[in-house]
Amino acid sequence: MLASSPLDASPDPFETDLADSVRRIESSDDDSTEPKSIVERPPSTIFRSEIERAFAGGPARFLREVSPEPFRLGGRFVGWQITRLFPNDPQLCGLGCGIGIGDVVLAINGDPLQTPQAFITMYERIATLDVLEVALLRENERQVLRFALVEDRSVAPSSSKTTTPPQ
Repeated sequence: MLASSPLDASPDPFETDLADSVRRIESSDDDSTEPKSIVERPPSTIFRSEIERAFAGGPARFLREVSPEPFRLGGRFVGWQITRLFPNDPQLCGLGCGIGIGDVVLAINGDPLQTPQAFITMYERIATLDVLEVALLRENERQVLRFALVEDRSVAPSSSKTTTPPQ
């Protein structure tokens, strides 16, 4: 096997192809719904587009992305411990999300999600909610996180009128 020299001027074809692909993706002007940059959000808010992305593909995909594990205290089920947070879409629940790996979700909007049917009920009504309240255990302390569900500023229709300048 030949070792390549640091002075070798020929680039690795794989690295070149990868770099070209990244440049094409970054410079493309497609109409995809995936955000290209992080949109700053007001504190304690979740954009509806994020809810749509989280549940795109249905409840089974959502569960794969957060991998909840049953959490018990004294042998009694109390909630679902989050073991992953959207590894295939890290911006979805990144910094500022409020929910972290290891948190134990006790209830959503006051409803404990102890059965598959309770989860499906929450999934079916999430699009109609204005507020998402998550009761959880974090480091053995009970907390309630409250989020306003708002339209994403980058996709919300503009309320300003547009006029055509005189010719």
